[in-house]
Amino acid sequence: MLGFNDLRFFELIQTDFHQFRCDICLGLLNKPLETKCCRKTYCKECITSEINKNGFCPNNRQLLRTNDLINPSLIVMNMLSNLKKMRGYQ
Repeated sequence: MLGFNDLRFFELIQTDFHQFRCDICLGLLNKPLETKCCRKTYCKECITSEINKNGFCPNNRQLLRTNDLINPSLIVMNMLSNLKKMRGYQ
């Protein structure tokens, strides 16, 4: 691809760490799951605990069940995996 620089891409991943952060625990996503209602991604443990406690989405306050959680897209999972490797996780 013309103009594509993979090093620039990885720099973007490092600077956009907040995009891979769970808004509940504020840590790097761990076993991420996405809500169907607003497509927000959280750690599996965090969002299931929140659902069991309150029964609604922490982002948009819609009713939410564990059945309403889906796996994030493959590209999100790959980018998160690369970020974890670069930061020494796993």
